[in-house]
Amino acid sequence: AGSDPDFTRGTLEGDIAASEITFYRLQCDSEGVLRSYIAEGEVLPVATRSFGGIGVFAIPEMGRFYRHVLVEKHYPHHGAVAFGHYGKLMFELFKYLGITDIAYNQPKTLPYPKPLLISVNLNPNTCTERKVRYEILHRHRQCGRDPQSQ
Repeated sequence: AGSDPDFTRGTLEGDIAASEITFYRLQCDSEGVLRSYIAEGEVLPVATRSFGGIGVFAIPEMGRFYRHVLVEKHYPHHGAVAFGHYGKLMFELFKYLGITDIAYNQPKTLPYPKPLLISVNLNPNTCTERKVRYEILHRHRQCGRDPQSQ
């Protein structure tokens, strides 16, 4: 008609609907060796009151996963999202492709292979912004806390 069309140029606006998700990343190093992480979780029904396509994700044992996988293995903070729980399927697919380094969010009863180097505390009181605080292992020992139980 008489006005220019309203193109978004690829930008989606609004909150991501609450649903099950699989958060993952597949990447290769400078030698061409593939590695990956996979974590199942959910999008929470939280009104973000922000811009862009945004949602609040909840992943079981995220603190441990964050420090033992994302930080320890130097992953960038960006990942991909599949809507649904496809972790087992993706794990088998990545193994079939020959990927041997596949990390996942392990339950609290299953320890990660390396000892703790740092601890990450996620602030549970904020939803749209998570404050992450790093503490060196010796600080835990000075306070008499057991860093392996966190």
